[in-house]
Amino acid sequence: MKKFSQTIIVNIISVAVIGIMVLVSELIHSKEVIFPEISAISLGALISPKFAWNTSKAKMIICITVCAVCGYSISVFLPLNIYFKLLIAFIIGNIVLIFSRTSFAPMLSAIILPVILKTDSIIYPISAFSLTVVIVALLYLFETTGIKGTYFYEPNTINLKKDSIAFFKRFVIYAILSYISVISNCMIALAPPLVVAFTELCNPNSKARKYPVNICFIMMISAFTGEMTRQIFCTLYGLPLFMGVIVAVSIMIIILDTLKIYIPPMLAITTLAYLVKANTVPYTVQITVGFSLLMLCAIVLFKDKKPVLSDNK
Repeated sequence: MKKFSQTIIVNIISVAVIGIMVLVSELIHSKEVIFPEISAISLGALISPKFAWNTSKAKMIICITVCAVCGYSISVFLPLNIYFKLLIAFIIGNIVLIFSRTSFAPMLSAIILPVILKTDSIIYPISAFSLTVVIVALLYLFETTGIKGTYFYEPNTINLKKDSIAFFKRFVIYAILSYISVISNCMIALAPPLVVAFTELCNPNSKARKYPVNICFIMMISAFTGEMTRQIFCTLYGLPLFMGVIVAVSIMIIILDTLKIYIPPMLAITTLAYLVKANTVPYTVQITVGFSLLMLCAIVLFKDKKPVLSDNK
């Protein structure tokens, strides 16, 4: 009973953080406040029974901040076509990921998102930093009070040859699919949380790889939940976005808790529906198709028994 009540407390606080993020965005009329990956970090660090990555608390904050600043700078200062900006963001993000000696893939979303959104406000990196600090502070609080168990970080060993080969394969896949998404005006099909999921799925030891159809279906449900709640509560009934996102995220947490599936990008995909709108192909369709392709590429091209990125399991 105690464990159940603690789970409820953690879930409520996580939903509150996400809801407040969107509320602040509405109050100051700035979409740059919304950092969907904070939902993924909440799921992987707070809600999930096991900590999802091999990283330290300090590196979570540092890596998100560095990548958010780099993503903002690429968006604002590089006079290039968006396709080349995306490639540069992907390369820099992966360099930070490898040399951080962690498996904290959400940093990739932090650097790619502002490029896709064409962010030009310094509010974005400030928000990404602040929200990550909040999650890390909550994680520390939950550990000290015994609500969450303490995890231990052991820095990954850098193997330049192996890491370079793995990165090159990921880069080629990303370059091809991002080009298709840009020319087809279906940028959501390669949304930043999907890039994070793809990176994590490239680990041959990932449990999600064993059930690809099930995972793709749940990712579709994540997108559908975000898209439909926004249309029903916000577009149809005119409620504020923060109310819709609270409902959407709550539904997905209940689903993931029930299924005992804790894949962080799934919650980010639900939240992302409150930040972007699909102009051509529906949001859920783009997410489902994009993720299915990435899942297929990860399974086919990464079969080495040794993990590409270490984890904390």
